[in-house]
Amino acid sequence: MITDPVEYLELQELTSRYLYLVDNAEWDTLADVFVEEGCFDMSDTWPGQEPRRGIESIRELFSTIEHPIAHNSFNLVVSAGSNADERVLRSKMLAVLRNGKVVVGEYQDVAVRTDRGWRLLVRRAIRPNVLRAR
Repeated sequence: MITDPVEYLELQELTSRYLYLVDNAEWDTLADVFVEEGCFDMSDTWPGQEPRRGIESIRELFSTIEHPIAHNSFNLVVSAGSNADERVLRSKMLAVLRNGKVVVGEYQDVAVRTDRGWRLLVRRAIRPNVLRAR
């Protein structure tokens, strides 16, 4: 567990920037959230959709799929990563679709400290365990 409150707030800010970016279709600001070699993986929530690697590939995906009208993430948990400049993030996600339905899930991320602040190396959208085959 990470105990530095400033670092926690910086990582919360990172996850919030992602949500605003997506909800407002601000694809030109992906570098404010992802590192250049970043990966976005929604294969668990969208079977057949391969993980996208690199900002340009993520931008291409985001600009062509239909996004929820709004989504939130909360209950951020931060753990140590594989080195001093890496953190593992978990948060719950709730989104409102255009048809009014609400979907839930989880983000599982790897964030890295860069000279521009924290950025996502990996963001995975995961279905909740209750929806998985048992």
